[in-house]
Amino acid sequence: MNVPARTALPLHALLCCLVLGLSGCPPDPAPEVTYEGEVKDILNKRCAGCHQADSIAPFTLSNYEQASNLSSVIAHSVEQGSMPPWMPDNTCNNYERDLSLSDEEREALLDWAAIGAPQGESGNNDDAGAQTATEIRVDTEISMPESYSPQVSPDDYRCFLMDWNQDRPKYVTGFKVVPGSAQIVHHVIAFVVNPSGVDDFIAMDEADDGPGYTCFGSPVVGPQSVSSATRWRWLASWTPGSGARPMPTGTGIAIQPGSKIVVQLHYNTLEDEPIEDQTRLQLQLEDEVDRPALVLPLTNYRWLSGSESMLIPAGSPDTVHSMSADLSENVLGFLGGTIGLSTGDSFQMHSIGLHMHLLGSSGRSWIERADGKQQCLLDIPRWDFNWQGAYEFTEPVTVHPGDRFNLECQWDNSAGNQSPINGEIPEPQDIEWGDGTRSEMCLAIAYVTAL
Repeated sequence: MNVPARTALPLHALLCCLVLGLSGCPPDPAPEVTYEGEVKDILNKRCAGCHQADSIAPFTLSNYEQASNLSSVIAHSVEQGSMPPWMPDNTCNNYERDLSLSDEEREALLDWAAIGAPQGESGNNDDAGAQTATEIRVDTEISMPESYSPQVSPDDYRCFLMDWNQDRPKYVTGFKVVPGSAQIVHHVIAFVVNPSGVDDFIAMDEADDGPGYTCFGSPVVGPQSVSSATRWRWLASWTPGSGARPMPTGTGIAIQPGSKIVVQLHYNTLEDEPIEDQTRLQLQLEDEVDRPALVLPLTNYRWLSGSESMLIPAGSPDTVHSMSADLSENVLGFLGGTIGLSTGDSFQMHSIGLHMHLLGSSGRSWIERADGKQQCLLDIPRWDFNWQGAYEFTEPVTVHPGDRFNLECQWDNSAGNQSPINGEIPEPQDIEWGDGTRSEMCLAIAYVTAL
């Protein structure tokens, strides 16, 4: 990018001002973009959650020296749109805790790098604009029962069972992950195992040597009967930089005594050597909430049963599958009873995420109203398995009977889009729905309550 040089007014221009008055002066040159003036504030708000000591990012951006030395890297990432890692298309909807750069912030970073990354003068408040951490009240903490060092490089997906330590029914109203070794923990998904499913999950854990068990895509391995929604449920998810996550005000996820929590950890050791980790969860709890909530998995359930194919042919660079359903008619009667919803009820959707595996290329979901109008929920034009999350709407979306929920997923199963297995690039294979690394999913995960 070519940026005009910022120079002082020449002598003849100053004389012109004196003779003709201020009206004869040329306009002041544009102010120079500096680290202290604009850039530090942007980096603090958008980047510092990950780019700090002992976190997942490979370098820190906590001071001028670090940022200036990496100004070309920052500019390249900004131009490519790869950083900050904000996946949704913001023309679809508005979300809380949005990390994306505004047009003005993007241009400021690019201009700063193009003119040599000047520092500028430090202000009086060195913490101005620093990222404000969201906090929760910590009522209980649960932990992996023992430490674990990743055994598979560069990505190890491992599930760990944690004991639920409450002897009365509780609602989780806030969620925070405290990684034991933040530099290798890439994402965490927590699930509630209902008392009826505990024995099955203990059996999966005991069947795998060492702490925890290998899992991918869900906490289930082996017999599909374990995947029944009556036995386990989503609780919450976390990615580096997301901090504590309070549930929407007045809502919470119920957990019964005798349950267990299973957490899937994605360890990434591309930049760091494997080290021991013992991640903990901190939770905010309430005895009662105004509206119990459910993390609702949404998909074409015929794909799961095999009664309808979700085939992604070997070599195909562009395969699309989609589903559409009136959730009030087809889903609430099955799952909604746990939060007081039944067939024919309206409900509110507070957040949504998408889930595919390594071949995913894009995904989107939307509501088609009974009158034919559409409301976009989430559009991820460039899917990246490494950056998954739940996106909370700034305003909840109300869904009525007759409205149809739509989900569409796109995959690239060409030879050039295969991920290595044991260091080798495999040939494309026909892919169907499944939990494994070489299988795929098309799943939306919504946080819902009654009105």
